[in-house]
Amino acid sequence: ALLAPTVLLAAVLFAPARADEGAATAADAAADATARPKTYEYLLVPTWCADRVLVQLDVFGDAECAKAMLSRFLSLAITAGSLTLKAPQAAKIMAAGNAEGLSPSSMYLEVATFLTASVTSYANGYTLASYGESVSILIQNILLVFLLWHYEGAKHPLGERVGVLAACAAWVAPVVYLYATHGEAWETAAGVPQWLRMYPDIILGLGIPLTAVARLSQVWANFKQGHTGQLALVTVLLNFAGAAARVFTSLNEGQKTVTVVGFVSGATLSGVMLLQILWLWGATNKALKKKKA
Repeated sequence: ALLAPTVLLAAVLFAPARADEGAATAADAAADATARPKTYEYLLVPTWCADRVLVQLDVFGDAECAKAMLSRFLSLAITAGSLTLKAPQAAKIMAAGNAEGLSPSSMYLEVATFLTASVTSYANGYTLASYGESVSILIQNILLVFLLWHYEGAKHPLGERVGVLAACAAWVAPVVYLYATHGEAWETAAGVPQWLRMYPDIILGLGIPLTAVARLSQVWANFKQGHTGQLALVTVLLNFAGAAARVFTSLNEGQKTVTVVGFVSGATLSGVMLLQILWLWGATNKALKKKKA
């Protein structure tokens, strides 16, 4: 079931290089008439310092170049890691035969968050390399929801399941309609109502609070029940490490403040869940043994 995300790895690693809007600092521009666009024709090495690194073999002679390579490496590592991010969680649920302790609302909101990121990125014409991570995690989150319904079916009646699927479809339907009727030119197409033109940015902006609510829902569930149930340590640890690394890469690549805030929020809440897993380790083992008995 996790095979589909793996197909994204080759596409992400070998997709055409994506140029950022950012250029060199003012000092660099003053010293060199050629600005430094953040393009990566050589996978890890920025175009503007390829000669220094690949020909002169001077990797650390330019601090900005070294930071750019580190940022690119972390981005690729995060994308590769995302391909099996939820595998430990899925394996733990299947091995136990239940989804004890997992928050359904948290799982539903995560699906909505990554569905939003995937659909809006596609509609905007971004390369797969820039949002492949979101697609991969979306597929895995959908798998986890299906596992939840399979093992905890009595707690989640058909009406709830249909409602979740309908809500997700309705959430992105306007974006799908825009792309289906106007293609990638939907932002400038004539006859599109202003609210509809703004809709993709609005739901994309809601990604931060949706993610925060999803994580807080699981944090509260852990606190309320006094244990972390089937919450997988490895998945939470990878979530924390990935979000923390994204804070660095987003700052280095000059992304919007709202993006940085989103990663800081994600890292913080994942850190809280990580501490809960460690703090409640003994109570969790007792609760799971009792559930099994």
